[in-house]
Amino acid sequence: MKIRTLLIAGIGAGIVVWLIWRSGPSKIGHAILRLGLGGAAMVLVFQLGLAALAGLAWAMLGHGRRQAQPLRFILARLVRDAGQVLPFTQVAGVAMGARSLKLEGVPGDFAMASTLADVTLELVAQLGYVAIGAGFLALKAKLQPGLILGVGAGLAGLTAVFVLARRVAPRVAGRLKLRMPRGWLKRLAEFLSRPAATRTHAPVATRALACLLHLSAWVLTGVQAWLVLRLLHNPVSVGAAIAIDSMSSAAKAVGFFLPAGLAVQEGALIFFGQMFGVPPSTALALSFIRRGRDIALAIPILAAWQMRYGDRLWRFGRSRGSDVA
Repeated sequence: MKIRTLLIAGIGAGIVVWLIWRSGPSKIGHAILRLGLGGAAMVLVFQLGLAALAGLAWAMLGHGRRQAQPLRFILARLVRDAGQVLPFTQVAGVAMGARSLKLEGVPGDFAMASTLADVTLELVAQLGYVAIGAGFLALKAKLQPGLILGVGAGLAGLTAVFVLARRVAPRVAGRLKLRMPRGWLKRLAEFLSRPAATRTHAPVATRALACLLHLSAWVLTGVQAWLVLRLLHNPVSVGAAIAIDSMSSAAKAVGFFLPAGLAVQEGALIFFGQMFGVPPSTALALSFIRRGRDIALAIPILAAWQMRYGDRLWRFGRSRGSDVA
């Protein structure tokens, strides 16, 4: 693990601690306790539903393929999301999702190609979600020039992340100094270097529908935020919740270089939450509930995945060069 990564993580953690101190630890704790066991269970079930919806969108890229059974992609999506919770990793979740598909019987080339295509479509859908949130935010702010410029900068940053991912990923993959098991990164770089690597051959209409499903999932994350805020006794409108959630998701995406988005998610929720009457303590409670939700789901999912496949998870020794997943 690089010293730079640890330093960045330390700075992010320090900022989070400072935000907790400024907002009042007791207030944050009381806000979280308002959720209750019933509310926590509801949040977990809601998130599983969102993962299933995203998995269905992913499965649509296997249009016409016998192996593209929706359940396989839903399970792979759960693994992918769980992998994103692992600390100090940026590509582990994506790689684990693709590997899950391969282990479920999906051909390796298509598993990786569909993964990369799905990540792209999800990012396009996120751009649309952020645009919807920006609309609600603009109505609230009455088109204040400074705020509109800030939102525009966020959209531009998210677009830049999208363009960068599409254009330079093949070159960057071969240069990253990540320590992945048994030549995983080398095989990934070789796969990405092939001209047809990221093609799924799904019809344009199918890809468009998959993108709409992803957009629906993004909008429902805003509905989830609305529900949580109501449970925390700080109700806002659905539009306000979508604005807060979309802006924080954009900030977290742009700050992808920070491990787990430390401080970025918390700072964005505080900043945009205050515009709609959400106090910093409640905004931090919302952030910690999200992180707790992700960890609570990731632990059993990864444990079950490990129990099911064991040492097959990262076995590449006898794999062909094209079988990166």
